[in-house]
Amino acid sequence: MKIKPYFSYWSGGYAKWNNRLADSLTFESFDIAVKLAIKHYGEAHFITDSLCAEIFQKIPFTSVDIVLDSLPKDYTKTWALGKIYAYKYIALKGDPFVHIDNDVFLWKPLPLDLIHSGIFAQSPEPINSYSYKIHDFYKNCPKKYLASRVKKNNFAPNVGIVGGKDLGFFYNYSTSALNLVLDPVNKDYWTKDFGLVTWRKAVISEQYYMGICASFYKKDISYLFPKNDSYSEKCYQLGYSHLMGSKYGYGMKDKISFLYNKKFSN
Repeated sequence: MKIKPYFSYWSGGYAKWNNRLADSLTFESFDIAVKLAIKHYGEAHFITDSLCAEIFQKIPFTSVDIVLDSLPKDYTKTWALGKIYAYKYIALKGDPFVHIDNDVFLWKPLPLDLIHSGIFAQSPEPINSYSYKIHDFYKNCPKKYLASRVKKNNFAPNVGIVGGKDLGFFYNYSTSALNLVLDPVNKDYWTKDFGLVTWRKAVISEQYYMGICASFYKKDISYLFPKNDSYSEKCYQLGYSHLMGSKYGYGMKDKISFLYNKKFSN
């Protein structure tokens, strides 16, 4: 089975959240991540808005779909909104897929048993991580949404990579998540800070809510790292790197370029 690799980037989220919309590290990591995807799968597709389509025009995407211009710009705290919209858009296209974050490098193709799954993600992530504050979420979640109708999860899928062939699930999940976040009744929760972790709203809307939807629809999620051991030597064995917060560490740009040129310049 063939999967289509997708990337997405929404200026409304990233530009104001971290002020790194188009710095050199963002551009270079994006460029390398895309070239690696093309190396393995022969294509890489981009879902974005007008501003980012222009900024990243030199990256060799196979196609660019400008569909994120309509997202409200005052939801910068929930910067994953662009990714959630992308999942819905991809599901409607009708092909099994993998969405890859721009700081994820696939040095090898993903395992075949993983990409044949209905739903897959990077790893299960415990919600006692500092990036989650579930009590506040449930306190501000209107009862009509399915999060109030299933047992609370103690995990959330890390979606450095996410995808599969169960497009109905991704459509239902992304539609519900968009309705939840964009509901005017609860706008303050999603647009304002109530704590020190500025990206908490994003991971709850995308990752935690995906886990909730999987529980509601009784769907299994397959993981590249089932035991959340994505920082072990298994990363090396599978040829997988997810930089996350370390991307802005000293010398990281040079290290990324060195690895890419060493492995794939020929």
